[in-house]
Amino acid sequence: MIDLFRTAQARERLQKFDAEQEKRREERFIEDVQMILRYPEGRRALFDVLSFCGVYRSIMSEQSNQVFYLEGRRSVGLYLIQAIQQANMSALQQMQMEHYSEQKSQAAQRERVAEEIKANEPK
Repeated sequence: MIDLFRTAQARERLQKFDAEQEKRREERFIEDVQMILRYPEGRRALFDVLSFCGVYRSIMSEQSNQVFYLEGRRSVGLYLIQAIQQANMSALQQMQMEHYSEQKSQAAQRERVAEEIKANEPK
């Protein structure tokens, strides 16, 4: 009976240890995300990862294996969104605003280049 008790007790201690380690890992990850979010480059990189993960588009496909693949990517993106929100509730909105501002600026630059090309075309 003592061996069974020791085994159960040891298993319980190991499970508790593992749970504590997992909690520390999650806390450290949130702290790391907080650090990344402090910098515009970090926010831009995280937004690019979210875009790659497809969290803002449908995963529907005629091929079931493609749906599973896309849902896997999307799941990673949702995990990252959850971490971003835990790290800083307003960061996701800030990232979106910065992204769309950058897109608008790039569109304006592209328009200017197109106008220059058109103006320099032989008539």
